[in-house]
Amino acid sequence: MKFLHTLTFVLIAALFFAACSQETSKEVEEAADAVVKESKDNFKETKEQVSEMADKAKAQAAETAQAVKAKTQEVVDKVAVDVKEAKDAAAVKIDEIVEDTNEEVEELKAKADAKLQGMFKKQDGAPADVE
Repeated sequence: MKFLHTLTFVLIAALFFAACSQETSKEVEEAADAVVKESKDNFKETKEQVSEMADKAKAQAAETAQAVKAKTQEVVDKVAVDVKEAKDAAAVKIDEIVEDTNEEVEELKAKADAKLQGMFKKQDGAPADVE
């Protein structure tokens, strides 16, 4: 009889253990499914956040490129104006130098002509055998 009680006890314990084991197994599976689902949701959310950050970075890069382009054009325009002013000033200076040089050449020509005429006059007044 004791054997029957022990056997019944072992059988009830085994059934109880099996029932608990199945329930625990089901709970573990549900928990694992929940973790996988949450992980997928987190991945999707993270992916969306990264995509948004990338879009913002692209927009900022485009804005920065546009600002750099505008600033570069501004500098180029200013330099072009400065170069034109320097070129115009140089042209004026060159014209002044050419004018001054022409005046000096005319003065030198006049002096040379005067000397040459003076030399010819001396030769005209010289005796005939000098010629």
